[in-house]
Amino acid sequence: GLATPWAVAGGPGEPTATPETVTVQLPGTITLLGPPADSVFRLTDEVTFYWTDATPLSAGRRYVVYWVNGSAQVPLGEVRAANLGSNYRLQALPGQIVGQAGKFRWLVVLEDESNGVIIDQSEARPITLIAEN
Repeated sequence: GLATPWAVAGGPGEPTATPETVTVQLPGTITLLGPPADSVFRLTDEVTFYWTDATPLSAGRRYVVYWVNGSAQVPLGEVRAANLGSNYRLQALPGQIVGQAGKFRWLVVLEDESNGVIIDQSEARPITLIAEN
């Protein structure tokens, strides 16, 4: 038979394409270098935290190293410029800041200095503080 005028893609009777909802999760660019997961320190130890970021630190932004105890996050310190080549380092005394032994986690967050908005963050890495023997 003769072709009907609506026998074209998208014409009457053709199924309508449903747009798919795609959630794009950008991978974080902050990579923790040390201390390694499950490191153990004494309450009195100074701990050096190291990380790198594929994106250079721009003006108006800072890295904050957070100590995580359950749902509480305590800032250990902040870094506003690369201080180990293209990597970053923060030395802190977490035992003096949190004041207790136990299993914790630490992570690095990239924040906007003006409003504290989190731009990026690393994985959270387990760490343990032990009391002096």
